[in-house]
This record gives sequence, structure tokens and C-alpha cells, in this order.
Amino acid sequence: MTRPRLAAAALLLAAGCPLPQSVPSVPPGSVTPPRIVEDASRPSATDSALTTAGTTTSYDPGCANPQIFAISTAVADENFFEVVTYRWFVDYDPIDPLRYAPRPESSQLQPLTQEPFTPRPVPVFSITPASFPPSLGSGLHVLELVVSNGFDQSTDQASLPLPYRTPITGAQTYEVQSHKWVFVPSPGCANAPTPTCS
Repeated sequence: MTRPRLAAAALLLAAGCPLPQSVPSVPPGSVTPPRIVEDASRPSATDSALTTAGTTTSYDPGCANPQIFAISTAVADENFFEVVTYRWFVDYDPIDPLRYAPRPESSQLQPLTQEPFTPRPVPVFSITPASFPPSLGSGLHVLELVVSNGFDQSTDQASLPLPYRTPITGAQTYEVQSHKWVFVPSPGCANAPTPTCS
């Protein structure tokens, strides 16, 4: 740096003027997505205690009284004043219309209107794994919750790679978040939580 530039920089510092700084570039218009609170994401068998390893649970596909699991979770969002859309999928397959359409229980979480601004609970989703036709081999079923504050509704069609779960992109970039529950068949009603199987 030459003497005149050093002198100019010294004058700027003495005058309390900030020196120009390089600013890292970030994608313009990125939107912080809501997230699924994993600690609150759990299945429980109807009217019984159920011990699970993470979000993988066994069920008996041949049980006379099919097991019903109540899935509960919550969504945390930094923006308390926006609508969050949640969509449930069972055995999602982007090329099968019967599997890529969201379940009827899918809906929206309305903005919070007053404190405390806590995670918003998602209404309980009840699933009976034995009632779904085998799709992933040996009766394995995957329940998935997908949430976003910006689903691109124009992509809710079969002609695109991920119908019903594509976020808005462009001037503002959104994201989707998902969580999965896996139901693994395990023959033998004795292994099922009581009193679902007697």
C-alpha cells in the first residue's frame, strides 16, 4: 500500500468511518424451512405401551385384530406467523398415482397468534400397516411426513420427478423437510403390543 493510501486509511479510521469489507455472497431469497421435531416424533400402539428403536416398529400382518398405530409429532418454525403445510404419504412412489398422492389427513398448521411460540403439534395420524397392500417386499411399509412453508402447487402432477413434494424455487427458494416411520412385519401375535392382539 502506498503512503497516500495509508494516510487516507488512517484518516478514515480516525474519523470513525468503517473500511469497506468483502461480504460473502449468499443465495438471494432463501427461506428458512420449518423442521420436524424428531424428539416428538413417535408411534404408539392404540391403548398400549410400545417400545421402539428410533422410528422402526414391528407389526403382525396376520393378527385377527389389526394393530393401529397413532403417530404424533410437532413442527418447529422460526417464522411463527406463517402457514406450514404438512403431507402424509404411505409407501411413496413418484410413478404410482396411488402412492404419490398425499393421504386425506394432510392439511395445514395455522400461524401462532400469541405467546408462547412453541412447536406446533401435527394432528395425530392413525395407520394400520396390515391394511395396505405389500409394496416394498414382505409387507414392509413406510409412512412419511413431509412439511414445507412453500410447496410448489404447480408441480403437484405426475409429469414431474417428485409430485406433491416439490418446493417453490426461483426468486425465493424454499425447502421441504421429511421424517419416516418404518413398519416391519413380524409374524406372531404374541410379539404385538397388548391389547391390540389378544
